[in-house]
Amino acid sequence: MIDDINIKDFLIVDPGTLVAEIMDYQFIALNVNAAQKEAIKVFRNNSRYALPVTDDNGVLLGIVTLDDVLRLAESEGTREIQKIGGSEALDEPYTTISFGSLIKSARVG
Repeated sequence: MIDDINIKDFLIVDPGTLVAEIMDYQFIALNVNAAQKEAIKVFRNNSRYALPVTDDNGVLLGIVTLDDVLRLAESEGTREIQKIGGSEALDEPYTTISFGSLIKSARVG
C-alpha cells in the first residue's frame, strides 16, 4: 500500500489528471498485529469510515469499517462496566464454584 485517496479528490480534479499527481503518500492504516484498543483509538482520532489493514511489510490485507470498530468498542465497554460492577463471567457456573475461587476471582478482576 502506498497511499489512500479520498473519492472526492478524484471527482473534483480534471479527468486528465494522473493519479500520481493527487497522491501525497501519507495514509493511515491499521497493522494486522495491532491491539483492538489501538484500532478504536485510530478511528476515534481520525474520523474515518474505513481503514486499510496491512501486514508488517505494508501489504494490504483488507479493511476495517467503522461498524466493525463500533461493535468492538461496545463489547470493550461492556466488559469494563462488568468488571467495575463485579459481574464479570467466571470460568464455571456460580452454583458449582467454590467460595475461595469466587473470592479469588473478585480480587483479580
